[in-house]
Amino acid sequence: LEKYELIIGYFIHYMIGSIFGLIYIIFNIILFKEPSFFLALIIGFLTVLGGWCVMMPYAYNKGFFGSREENQKELLVQNLIAHFIFGVGLFAGYLLVF
Repeated sequence: LEKYELIIGYFIHYMIGSIFGLIYIIFNIILFKEPSFFLALIIGFLTVLGGWCVMMPYAYNKGFFGSREENQKELLVQNLIAHFIFGVGLFAGYLLVF
């Protein structure tokens, strides 16, 4: 474990989440009159798909979709739930602010 590796990882993770939040806001403003829950879920799914196809195989050496893990299904479900909650949070945040 490198010094400050965990804190840098969290920082980058939340910065990427913030960028996806901005993308959600921009797309909502351009395409919809009201906040789109469906768009929020799509963005949540795209974020988890990125983790499965980029982070797991290249950063964590767990293979695509966690294929090298014994508990692959549990890992995928946990990721889906967390990123579904992220999508719901995007929608709720947009409702509150705009």
